[in-house]
Amino acid sequence: MQQARRVQSGHVSATWNPFAELSVYAGLDYRRVPFLLTSNALLGQPVGSLSELFDIYGTNRVETLAVDRTATAATATLGFTYALSDDWTVSLEGTLANYSGTPASGGVGSVPSPGLEYYIWGRVDGSNVFTEGDYAGFGLTAVENETYRSYIADAVLRYPLSDLWRLSPQFRLAYRTGNDTDLRQLLLMPSLALSYDVTSHWTIAGETAVLWEEQSLSDEQTSNLDLRLGLGIRYSF
Repeated sequence: MQQARRVQSGHVSATWNPFAELSVYAGLDYRRVPFLLTSNALLGQPVGSLSELFDIYGTNRVETLAVDRTATAATATLGFTYALSDDWTVSLEGTLANYSGTPASGGVGSVPSPGLEYYIWGRVDGSNVFTEGDYAGFGLTAVENETYRSYIADAVLRYPLSDLWRLSPQFRLAYRTGNDTDLRQLLLMPSLALSYDVTSHWTIAGETAVLWEEQSLSDEQTSNLDLRLGLGIRYSF
């Protein structure tokens, strides 16, 4: 089979600690998206089983279609983490990503490559900020590709109200602009989560979030407001 002669995924990473407070890391990653399987040939086809597809195209052609429907993703990452103190760390990371497109074949249209994407991510994390055992994090992310630029800021706090109760407010702000269009998109998402440890393994958690989005494109402006509520039970081993 063709996919048996092709690399599915590969990953290389390295970490360097020039001194105790600083950790520098780098990584290269390559993978097929989705994982290359013969069943990928069914994507976009009007039939529901491989046996039907084999009857139409034959084994070799179906395997070629599976390869055609499978894109690749290659990323290179370089970053560092620095301990400012016992409770505070700062991190910075840059990633270059390249995603392939897929060709037209078997009656399925092509998917163009989105090209290169650039990610720059910075974060400050602290513990024991307001009380013993809490956590606070602040992050900034910038993303750019051939279509748009995006900037994301987020802040999160995990605060222990007691040995059993934890409160977790979070706020996220995202702004996106189009490179070839006049797209402007703003997103605000504050949320509040509350969890209770029933036992050492079972936890009940609830969350409420508000999502506000405003978008303008070609003199048209839209806005949307959503309220999201969630309740769940988690088991930890």
